[in-house]
Amino acid sequence: MPSIENGVPRLAAHARLRDDPLTGALLLLYPEGVLELDEIAAEIVRRCDGQRTVGAIAGELAEAFEGEGEEIARDVAECLWDLRERGLMQLDP
Repeated sequence: MPSIENGVPRLAAHARLRDDPLTGALLLLYPEGVLELDEIAAEIVRRCDGQRTVGAIAGELAEAFEGEGEEIARDVAECLWDLRERGLMQLDP
């Protein structure tokens, strides 16, 4: 996985976020299906507004959850890279 710390993530045009009215989980809807996001992925994806960099998102999460910065940065990058590979996230330079 290449370094994406300076990339600016945003949802792909065909993807939408919705709260599941039954479970309260955050769902990522796309034409081929639905992906239920776990709590960590939901925190990451909610911050993908096309303005923040991957590094800024990781920094916010490290501060909010008082976690190990490098570990959180790695988790954020892996989550976003996976969503990008699925065609659900865009990473602008």
